[in-house]
Amino acid sequence: MSIEVEISNHPRRTSLAAVLRTLALTAADERRIRLGDGLDELLAEHRLEANDGRAGDVDVLALFRTLADERANPTVVERAALSRLFAHGVADLVAGEFLADQPERIDELARNLCWLAANTFLDALPELDRVLGGEHVDGVWQAIARRARSIDPDASSGHRPEAIVAVTALGGSASPAASAALRALSVELIDPALRTLAGQLVREQRRLVRLRPRGGPDQKESEAASPRKVTDTDAEDDDELEAPRLSFSARRAGVSGQQAPLPLGAFGIVLGAVTGYLLVRYLVRVGASALLGARRPAELRVDGTGITVSTRLELLGRPVRTREVVIPFTNLATARRELRFPRLGLYAGLVALAAGTLLGVSLVTDGVWGRSPSLVALGFGVFGVGVALDMTLTSLGLARGGRYTLVFVPRRGSPIALAVNDVHAADDALRAIADRSA
Repeated sequence: MSIEVEISNHPRRTSLAAVLRTLALTAADERRIRLGDGLDELLAEHRLEANDGRAGDVDVLALFRTLADERANPTVVERAALSRLFAHGVADLVAGEFLADQPERIDELARNLCWLAANTFLDALPELDRVLGGEHVDGVWQAIARRARSIDPDASSGHRPEAIVAVTALGGSASPAASAALRALSVELIDPALRTLAGQLVREQRRLVRLRPRGGPDQKESEAASPRKVTDTDAEDDDELEAPRLSFSARRAGVSGQQAPLPLGAFGIVLGAVTGYLLVRYLVRVGASALLGARRPAELRVDGTGITVSTRLELLGRPVRTREVVIPFTNLATARRELRFPRLGLYAGLVALAAGTLLGVSLVTDGVWGRSPSLVALGFGVFGVGVALDMTLTSLGLARGGRYTLVFVPRRGSPIALAVNDVHAADDALRAIADRSA
């Protein structure tokens, strides 16, 4: 029986995995190679005795004690045992705390896993598919891919080994989510070495799929005895990966800002002004900001999978709710950028019309009651000036600059708007969307 199976069937596996997970993730948070700090307290917490760590020929507890030495060099069998045990610890964490539904925590876990795999002998990534169910492992692989993307623009830094580990792990996974993320990375990544590695791994996955036996047992036997030859058509399939050579901004883009209310159309503005909805909405937002310190920071990412908008609601400086909306390019109806208050002229025209109407009606009423034709004429004149100002200001198309609103309208689902200050980043994001959607 292999050491991996021994570890998976160990009666105290859950406790051993929890101890190793805590040691590893704490060390990763502090970015230190020494993994054994706090071991005795953890063993006492989980009530592990000296004879509870035997798995086949490996004494797991004795192996834990060697982790306190930065120069520790476990054997191949010991590394396999640690990797499988650590993967079980990660699986228990992801499934037990529903991390797949918590983007920030799953991204933090992905960062730590990549750092450990790149800087220590503790690598749980190859074991994830074996110990995590499909509903959980897909979220982990998507977070691993996001980690590679975040490193990519500055891959020349000391984090490049982490990106290499992440891309390689995606290529070795059988998860559909990992395969889809790898295909996206193969045309998105900016660093030539990382993009080449991703492309080669995608080709290898396609080759294995083509060579996989299909049909009944007889066909499987014959295909195993005589592997299928690669044809010109297959070569063309491989070359498809080389076709997309997008610009820097088209591969990936991102912008930060604040979640904003959806802009109203001309009819909505008029109706809101008449009913008082605009005033109420404004007072609610100002009151929530002043009294509760309400903020809605948002981050937009454009990559090969679509548009991802992460929003967070903060009250009194504390995060209350986190939400992530993904809009695939196939589901995107429109994406546009608007100046802040794009219908400022309409607002000003409505104010002029309201003031002219109020003052004009007042003068006409006073003129009628006072039997003063001149006052009635003045009232109609004021009303006419208000109408003229309304038409003039509305037609000018005035808008306030300095802040812009990105509006995304999906074919299915609710629209979302982001208020941003960086017009260049906003335009880069729209160019990336245009190139991807073309």
